[in-house]
Amino acid sequence: MRGTAEWALRRVRLYRPDGNPLRRASDRLEALAALLFLALCVACLAPAAVAGNAVYRSGVAQERAGQWVTATVLAEAPKLTWVSLEGAAAELRTRVAWTVPGRGRVVGEAPVPEGTKPGALVRVWLDPSGRPGDGPPVHMETTVGAVVTGVSTEAVAVGLLLASLALFRALLDRRRFAAWEAEWISVNPRRRRPGEDALP
Repeated sequence: MRGTAEWALRRVRLYRPDGNPLRRASDRLEALAALLFLALCVACLAPAAVAGNAVYRSGVAQERAGQWVTATVLAEAPKLTWVSLEGAAAELRTRVAWTVPGRGRVVGEAPVPEGTKPGALVRVWLDPSGRPGDGPPVHMETTVGAVVTGVSTEAVAVGLLLASLALFRALLDRRRFAAWEAEWISVNPRRRRPGEDALP
């Protein structure tokens, strides 16, 4: 934590507009790019929030779109004979019948408790298309999906902005190195290497 604070403090000192005459134009451009990066990161919070809200509203709509109906079991539900790889109980489905207003009696397969006898009444969840399902989406899953979407959107945006900032700094560094080399050549045309004596 202390190292992060020190790094942030160095960045602020490096980029703050202090009127230092030793700052080059490239230094000011880099400071401006860093400021633009921060501004865009903040601006990207809005689209990230919109994306997360869209996922949340869609999830809530799915929670409310289906309906519970009372169905009659037509065949005995099978006994539980295996579990899934995650250790959860395997889904047990058997034939059931329910009544839909305007369509009459509908027959299909729905998840029912193990060993349910024919003729028993069970509650069955129908999705928006009218097919039996395991139940409405859990609201917690909707909330988590919305948060993950918003955070992921912001993370992708920040990642792209960081890559752009790094590329811009690399281009600036390339120009700085070229300028340093040109200045060094103007001082010593033979460009003394480390350990090489200067010309008399």
